[in-house]
Amino acid sequence: QAKSAYDQALQKDPQALPALWGAAQVAVQQKRHADVKEFCGRILAVDPQYKFGDVSLAYGRALQDLQDAAGARQHFE
Repeated sequence: QAKSAYDQALQKDPQALPALWGAAQVAVQQKRHADVKEFCGRILAVDPQYKFGDVSLAYGRALQDLQDAAGARQHFE
């Protein structure tokens, strides 16, 4: 249900940071790593410090889960 709600919110405003972060958190729970990467990447492009680094951490972990060790290393550095 949460995924559906965030999908609807993002249809109304694709740049809404709270909706992007909510969608990313749902994707983390569902282990949809590519979606986590996409949502977090969109947030970081607008506000790299959003949620005090939690978004950045989720993005880096998604890169690791997607077997992109070089990308994760570069991101964390």
